[in-house]
Amino acid sequence: MAAAIFLVDVVVVAEVVEDDDDDVSLCLNRKLIRATSMKGQKRESMEEEKEEERKSERQRRERAERAERRDVLRARPCGCGGSSSNSLSSSADDYKDIISSLPDYTDYPGPTRTNSNFSFLDAVSIIWALRNAIPLRKLCLHWTSNCDSFLVSTWVQDTLLHGGLQELNLYIFTGTNPPLEMSTTLFFSSTLVSLRLRGAILLNPPPASASTFPSLRTLALGDVGYAKHDSISTLLAACPVLQDLSLIVSTSNFDGLGESADKVNVIVLVPTLKTLHIQWPAYDCWLYKLQINTPALEWFHFEGGLGEDVVLESLPNLVEAVIELEDEDSNSVDYAKRVLDFSRPLLNVQSLKLSIEYAEVFCNPYKYGIPMFHNLSSLMFYGELRPHWYAWDVVQLMLCQAPKLQILALN
Repeated sequence: MAAAIFLVDVVVVAEVVEDDDDDVSLCLNRKLIRATSMKGQKRESMEEEKEEERKSERQRRERAERAERRDVLRARPCGCGGSSSNSLSSSADDYKDIISSLPDYTDYPGPTRTNSNFSFLDAVSIIWALRNAIPLRKLCLHWTSNCDSFLVSTWVQDTLLHGGLQELNLYIFTGTNPPLEMSTTLFFSSTLVSLRLRGAILLNPPPASASTFPSLRTLALGDVGYAKHDSISTLLAACPVLQDLSLIVSTSNFDGLGESADKVNVIVLVPTLKTLHIQWPAYDCWLYKLQINTPALEWFHFEGGLGEDVVLESLPNLVEAVIELEDEDSNSVDYAKRVLDFSRPLLNVQSLKLSIEYAEVFCNPYKYGIPMFHNLSSLMFYGELRPHWYAWDVVQLMLCQAPKLQILALN
């Protein structure tokens, strides 16, 4: 019995020992996992520290390289290209950070200043001298007080010669200085997509057969000067893919051509044109010959007077038109006929905005009849409306000639 009891005790003890071994094993496994995890975290922390060190070292090298480039630029006279291997033109990588490579200060051999304050002109001239012939994609300059046309001409010429220019936007007034005459280089630009000129600028384009703007899609000419009566037509003939045209003209734009010269010839023959804005003074409308042939046109804004030589051809794709006609002889029978002839190509328009002066012509005693606007859904009259004015009659007539009209606005 004693032996049996002992055996049982041994077995029990053995089972207890086996259970303890399992607990110990589990505990060891947990410690091993915990230690492995800590090692992994420590390894990740060490890698992060190394990455931070590498990042700091990289930033330090970049700062040193920029400082070295600044030292090179300080030692080089402004505007010199240089042939040293350390120059900005030595590597494509130097083009990535142009601003950081500019020196904090440099001696500019420009106009003498009585104080230490730089003008805007000084700042632009310094940057221009240090850009080291890096091509520009866009050049926009608004200089509306005593502009130095020679300096601007130099900048534009330099930009065009280095190629790549896609947008040119100039808005300048020279005061007593001569106007800016655009160089011939402009009219042979194959990269220009947008050209906006306004102010004291003289355009003298070469014959259309010689010049070309194969990429130009936007052209805005605001009250600029022209060297010849057909300069506008010549310029437009060189724009085969033009889509957006804005043309603001005044009599002063043709000063110096002589009163006995031919009329200003404006031929807009652009099959790709989608938007067109034309504005000229009504009192000089007899000076212009206008022909518009734009079958793809979708938006049309005309402001001014109608001379005797105005031809507006069919506009089958026109969606919206804004017509602001003004003329001192608006009550004449001849002018009324001109207005009606001008209106007939607009018959497919969907949205129409008319000035009161335009509506007044329809009230001329000599009735030619108002054309039918089959697709017109939105009509707006704007201007001065008086309660007892006979222009209300034409409003009623227009309502009868627009069977699909949904919106009527009186502004």
